[in-house]
Amino acid sequence: MPKELEEKIITTLLFFGLKKDCLFFDKDFNVYLISILKDNFFDTDFCTSLETVLHSIVGKDVFLKVDFGGSFSKSLALIKDEIHSAVNQAKYYNQPIVLQSKNAFERRLKHLYISNNYAVRHESFGEGLNRRIIVYPD
Repeated sequence: MPKELEEKIITTLLFFGLKKDCLFFDKDFNVYLISILKDNFFDTDFCTSLETVLHSIVGKDVFLKVDFGGSFSKSLALIKDEIHSAVNQAKYYNQPIVLQSKNAFERRLKHLYISNNYAVRHESFGEGLNRRIIVYPD
């Protein structure tokens, strides 16, 4: 994590009344996670506002997500398991495996994870709601 970028994020977190230890960098997905527990003070509107402010400070090129109540972290864990299984199947059976995705954001996460952790070819195909990811064994 670049030091200057980390300092900007931490300064913003402190301004919003958060502690700097809620910032994590997930190297598997190249994403900055700001982990916020559900309580009486913070809500989804707060998290949305924080994410908007952080993106205006660090730019849209930085992949950053406010994780409210751990739901995003759970999604990342499920994606890791799904990709690991798909890559192993593709290699074992020596044939392409198709992955479903709920939306473009989830597809982006899957492509990031595959790129950062596996030496396999992968691409999206299809249109609209039928867009999928295919993982090749090579």
